[in-house]
Amino acid sequence: MAYSAHEYIDMVIAYGACGGNSHATSRLYAERFPGRKQPNSSSILRCIHRLRETGSVVVSRSFRRHCGARKRVCIEEKILRAYEDGKNVCHISRSFGMSRSNIYRILDRYEVRSQFGLQQLKRDEKQRDTCEGSFIIMFVFKEISSFFK
Repeated sequence: MAYSAHEYIDMVIAYGACGGNSHATSRLYAERFPGRKQPNSSSILRCIHRLRETGSVVVSRSFRRHCGARKRVCIEEKILRAYEDGKNVCHISRSFGMSRSNIYRILDRYEVRSQFGLQQLKRDEKQRDTCEGSFIIMFVFKEISSFFK
C-alpha cells in the first residue's frame, strides 16, 4: 500500500479544503506535511473515487478488480459502438489510444468483426450454385479427353 489510512484521510480533508481541486490539494498537502511522501493529483483523485465508491479510503483487492472490469467493459462498449457506426479500426485505435491488435481482439471477443472477403451476397449465390458439381466434372472430362488426343 502506497499510503497509510491516516495519509489518505489527510488527502481527503485537504481536497475538501481546496474545493475539489486536485492540483491545489497536492500543493496544500506538500505544505502541511513536508515529511511525508507527496501524492500527485491523480493519486488524490483515485483516493476520492475509492472513497465515493466504497466508503473507505483503504485499497482493497475487490475494489481494484471491480473498478478495472467496469472500466474495461465501458471502453469495450464504446469501441463496439464506434465500429458499428462505420469507423475503421485504425481510426478507433488512434481515438482510444490502443493498438490495432487490441481493437481486433475486442471485436473478435464479441464476434463483431466479419471475416474479410467471406461475406456472402445474394448475387453470389447463383454463381456459386452453377459452379458446384458440373464445373469439376466438365474440367476433368476436358483434361482427360485432351490427354488422349
